[in-house]
Amino acid sequence: MAKNKKDDILQAACDLFFENGYDNTSMKMIAKKAGVVQSHTYLFFETKEALLTEVIHYALSENYAVINELLKNSMELSPEEFTDKCFEAFATMREKATFIMHCALTPKLSGKVKEILQEYNTGLAPMLEPIFAGQEPEKIKIAAYLLTSLSDSYFLDNDEETARSAFREVLRIYKK
Repeated sequence: MAKNKKDDILQAACDLFFENGYDNTSMKMIAKKAGVVQSHTYLFFETKEALLTEVIHYALSENYAVINELLKNSMELSPEEFTDKCFEAFATMREKATFIMHCALTPKLSGKVKEILQEYNTGLAPMLEPIFAGQEPEKIKIAAYLLTSLSDSYFLDNDEETARSAFREVLRIYKK
């Protein structure tokens, strides 16, 4: 188990949301898996939606760590090599990213999830600056947006070849 009850609840929610989906997971199920009484879940998370927000932030922070690791020593890679490294990394993010993308498409959750994703995507541009060294800041933002959109599409559609091809093209255009 995690270090404290809040972490236990968050981990249980992650496991159950990713396994069963948001709508098919109850706070009662989360409490049982976390080994706490259901009322404890509400001490830390006012609503199931608030817990979902924390789960998404947690998953995205893990994905940020994967991306940071990926970007180390990647500046000299060709667009093809960088694309291959990205899609290897995407494989480790797949379950969480697919869950988040599906939440973003759920009408009752879409507003909050899209807000979180926008915040996340805005943070990617500075991370990609070394890859696109020499480009204007606005072009880096556009490249980051395109790459993020392509990865989102891949997580939703599972059409890896199309996403890889488009990803490489964006890199060829923007990476100097």
